[in-house]
Amino acid sequence: MLTATYTVAESLYAALKADPPRTLRPSSTYRLQLNRDFPFAAAVDLIPYLHQLGISHVYASPCSRAMPGSPHGYDVLDHAELNPELGTPDDFKHLVETLRQHGMGLIVDFVSNHIGIGQLNPYWMDLLEGGPASSRAAYFDIDWKPTRSDLSDRVLVPVLGEQYGDVLEKGQLRIRCTGTGFEVVYFEHVLPLTVNSWWRILERKDVPPELDALLSDVKNLPPPYVGTPVGERTQARDAIRTKLAGLMSDAVVARHVEACLSAINGQTGDPASFDELDRLLADQPWRLAHWRVAGEEINYRRFFDINGLAAIRMEDPAVFAQMHRLVLAWDDKGVIDGLRIDHPDGLYNPSAYFARLQEEHVVSAARQRWNGEGQWPEIEAWIRQRFSEEVTEGRAGTLQRSFYVVAEKILASSERMPSAWAIDGTTGYEFLNALNGLFVQRSNAEAIDGIYRRFTRRRRSFHDMVYRKKKLVMAYAMASEINMLTRRLCRIAWMNRRTKDFTGNSLRRVLVEYIACLGIYRTYADENGLEDRDQRYVEEAISRARRKAAGLDASIFNFLLDVLTLRLADGERRDAVLTFVMKLQQLTGAITAKGVEDTCFFLYNRLISLNEVGGEPQRFGASPADFHAKNEERLRVWPGALSATSTHDTKRSEDVRARINVLSEIPEEWKYHLWLWNRMHMRHKQDINGRLVPDRNEEYYFYQTLVGTWPRTLSLDDEYRRRIQDTMRKTLREAKVHSSWLNSDVGYETAVLAFVDRVLEGNEAFMADMIGFMRRVALAGLHNSLSQVLLKTASPGVPDIYQGCELWDDSLVDPDNRRPVDYPHRFRMLDAVLEDSDVGELYASLHDPLEEGRLKLFVTARLLRFRRQHADLFARGRYLPAEAVGPLREHVCALVRQLEGQTVVAVAPRHVYRMLDPDGLLTPQSWPGTWLPVPEGRFVDILSGATLTSEKFEGRTGLWLGKVLEHLPVALLWRSEGEV
Repeated sequence: MLTATYTVAESLYAALKADPPRTLRPSSTYRLQLNRDFPFAAAVDLIPYLHQLGISHVYASPCSRAMPGSPHGYDVLDHAELNPELGTPDDFKHLVETLRQHGMGLIVDFVSNHIGIGQLNPYWMDLLEGGPASSRAAYFDIDWKPTRSDLSDRVLVPVLGEQYGDVLEKGQLRIRCTGTGFEVVYFEHVLPLTVNSWWRILERKDVPPELDALLSDVKNLPPPYVGTPVGERTQARDAIRTKLAGLMSDAVVARHVEACLSAINGQTGDPASFDELDRLLADQPWRLAHWRVAGEEINYRRFFDINGLAAIRMEDPAVFAQMHRLVLAWDDKGVIDGLRIDHPDGLYNPSAYFARLQEEHVVSAARQRWNGEGQWPEIEAWIRQRFSEEVTEGRAGTLQRSFYVVAEKILASSERMPSAWAIDGTTGYEFLNALNGLFVQRSNAEAIDGIYRRFTRRRRSFHDMVYRKKKLVMAYAMASEINMLTRRLCRIAWMNRRTKDFTGNSLRRVLVEYIACLGIYRTYADENGLEDRDQRYVEEAISRARRKAAGLDASIFNFLLDVLTLRLADGERRDAVLTFVMKLQQLTGAITAKGVEDTCFFLYNRLISLNEVGGEPQRFGASPADFHAKNEERLRVWPGALSATSTHDTKRSEDVRARINVLSEIPEEWKYHLWLWNRMHMRHKQDINGRLVPDRNEEYYFYQTLVGTWPRTLSLDDEYRRRIQDTMRKTLREAKVHSSWLNSDVGYETAVLAFVDRVLEGNEAFMADMIGFMRRVALAGLHNSLSQVLLKTASPGVPDIYQGCELWDDSLVDPDNRRPVDYPHRFRMLDAVLEDSDVGELYASLHDPLEEGRLKLFVTARLLRFRRQHADLFARGRYLPAEAVGPLREHVCALVRQLEGQTVVAVAPRHVYRMLDPDGLLTPQSWPGTWLPVPEGRFVDILSGATLTSEKFEGRTGLWLGKVLEHLPVALLWRSEGEV
């Protein structure tokens, strides 16, 4: 019987490899931010519009149950439950059915690393009641044996607004009965009391006989400590709760409970009356603390430094199964076509996680193809083992990536994603930055750098700033995580006589130096070892750390290097070393994100369009050759990755960056206006403790923000002023110089916001100068935006449109980029532009201040619809850089895609500010003597409809750029015969 079963399993697996169960791959995606104001029903109404736009897949924000009123869904409370604020299961089903009716698919964002905590999270509440003995304890990453003895077997809960003793004696902590148990209430916070501690409440004079048995059970309940049998305790605890619920219907018992609560809750003004409540709280497997304590003493791993988001142990098979129950059921039923995995760098072992996702997809497909022969449990086990072996050995082939998965992975410019990851690619930040760099004029780097340094009087390099700010994050916001890792490192050092003399302080210092010097987000060592790429990054970081901390004993750096490269992962130290390294890896990405994206990107303001997620602002622009090289690698290795230009996490929308990039073309003009505005507004600054507010760096940031967002109508309204003020307030706190989220300086912030208000309230001289300056800058920025749309659509990868960005969009950092989108207006506009064949009129309208984005919408729709019709050409087609010839060759980026007799040529201008005519447009005369080599034959421009025939130029065939771009500032040329 077993032999027959294994034969069936082997045959079934072979069939899966021959015909992998691949989910529907997208030709384009459209990101929707779902929430209670934009639920499933609203998304359903949008499907016809998105289909008409050319979108193949909706890419939805998290759909699991989140905190009530969550605008984004990343504060998930229960991964396994649909968010009721988005609609019912039938509403979700209707969304999927509507997508299918239009030939479209669905990709869902999944929060893999963390979960929102508090009274609405049943896992967290169970943990707080049972501590290490909770059935949910394995879900959370908690250090149950920290340095502080009063935190042994307890979780720190830092929610108090004042010191614990003050809060207690003010009577702000109140115990109440729920009918099945007891809990403590502190304003909106509710924490369960462990059943083991109920006797402190109930055991008073004249205990009703009915409660005697209950109290006996409470005292005999296994304690909530490490080592307590979880199942035994849970069963006994639930029985006690049931017994209490029955007893509370007895009036005598109810009166006794009420009297007990009155006694233990204490009396304000009588500190001694709170002693018993203090003892009760000391018995809990959690400890209440002031919120500021979190940075140094919190003992559960968080999402970055957010106390309300606790990391979960997705590496535990039971946790993985529970948290993925909903999305894997959707995959099993063919409801979804893929997942976007949020923050995989926070996972213990991302490679194993992605392999597990693919394994579940393969097993689901096998179950559906199974013909009923043999025993399914044995078949499933065999397939799982074989798939796991082949993934480890690199023999799974396309089966390893049969489920479409993209990961929110941020890569350094020289970094390559781990090749073993069973995914289709990233969410596209590396593409965003490569594309954005095309529109920054590299030759003016020194000029812009000089302007910035002279204006702000700052000399510190970006690398030095990153080093210092990462150390700042480790010293304050995430000191507790460093403390926990230091303890683990100490245990490893003290296991060997050669290293046992290393002190805790020295080990902490060397650990901090290493993290501060690590040039990538994280490495990926696991039980299989360390890849060569990560070995290099570790060695480089240790080398830099040695130079930065020359006073530390060199042998400590040698020890840490041996630990991080797993050379010490042998014998009795193996488990300790491997666990330390993998937990450290979970942390380095969070520290880098907080130190770089959430600090330096608001502080290093040379050209803020470069300060984007995954960006490296010290790199001033990119050449077409750089862009082409990255695209060629993308096609070869990660052709299914998303190509993003705006996301819910970008600091500025694609159009804001495109406009700010224009400053790199005009350093002299920028310098003139910058200093003029500074002189105009000096009188609006306030002197606070001998310093003018805002400082020069903040002022520099502010003016660039205005350049990027100044309304095309050229008039300001209250909403615009509020948005700029909100952005500046967030900028001040993220930069962590004069204010911060932990220590906000309200006086300083108020002075900055007053400055913003005075600048924008109607200064006629400033308004006149800004409007004059912005007319041409804005138009050049719009040309950049159109080129971005074209290159994104024609490049390898999957073009991703962030909600609303098919029109001009001036969004800034969240929550500004999550504002509601007027879709009915877009629907009407799309109908009109697709019916309008006068592309010349569309282009001419570009300089109309009231033009909202008809041309961008037209270009986006034409390109996406064409791409959807020729999906294979763009997904698999050969990629060839195309280099223009002539005096303006550097002002165009062009590429060729080719597959099976079809050829497309994408032509995108760049650095056009000085090429625009007096109306701010490009004309055929803008391209004197410049032509583009193309294959011989006749081409049709997908955008303008114009037909062009190649000519001979110096022995090669090509097209004059003036003809290619005669009707529109970008072109996608297509022919369906011949080869390059």
